[in-house]
Amino acid sequence: MSSFRYGADATTYQAMLSAGQARAGADLGFGALVEGSLASEDATQGYALALEAGELLDVQTYGHLGLDTRLALLDADGNEIAREDDTGRGSDARLVVMVEDTGRYTLRVAAYGAGSYTLRVGLLDLTPGQGGALAYGERTEGFIINEGGDIWTFQGQVGDVVTIAVDSGLDTTLELYGPNVVPGSGGFPLAENDDSNNSANPLIEGFELPMDGTYSIVVAPFFFDDLGLYTLLLRQDE
Repeated sequence: MSSFRYGADATTYQAMLSAGQARAGADLGFGALVEGSLASEDATQGYALALEAGELLDVQTYGHLGLDTRLALLDADGNEIAREDDTGRGSDARLVVMVEDTGRYTLRVAAYGAGSYTLRVGLLDLTPGQGGALAYGERTEGFIINEGGDIWTFQGQVGDVVTIAVDSGLDTTLELYGPNVVPGSGGFPLAENDDSNNSANPLIEGFELPMDGTYSIVVAPFFFDDLGLYTLLLRQDE
């Protein structure tokens, strides 16, 4: 356990840093859990981060006693390059952003009200924009980096009944292609969906596969510039 003093109010924060994860020039290391507080709805708290190009920063806040938190990431010139509000659990915020340039950044915490919070800073071990292979019953995370989305594959047999679900703070689309169609080649999907259950999350539910082979799932953004994190579930139904 170590402590440091940060900000104009010289508040002392206790930070638990994972061994070997702190970087020079940064107040926070990856794996850090920091307890902070905001005196009013207009207050903000900034933390310095040293990040490298290509990293996927994953920051979460947990507001105490229902505090509704929000997050923003600023570059070295003070320009806001990403922000998130209610993408964590409940009213908590989760910010996931791919860093384009190596350098020093500022993480800013704010809230709709006053109170205390816990901040967690980490990196996601994901390969953006590629997808991968899935198995029935698997839930995985992806990060959309371009308008073409991610392509995931799985092995299916004729008669299998599958459900495919996406959960994200983005507005995403979902397509299922059969073994004889390459996504993006002009062929038509077997099934597709945009919004479901009064949300922007797509769902393909109870679809019966027509043949044996390798199927493709495409998760893409509804808006071409709406890029970020999502969770994908592939399930075989009884």
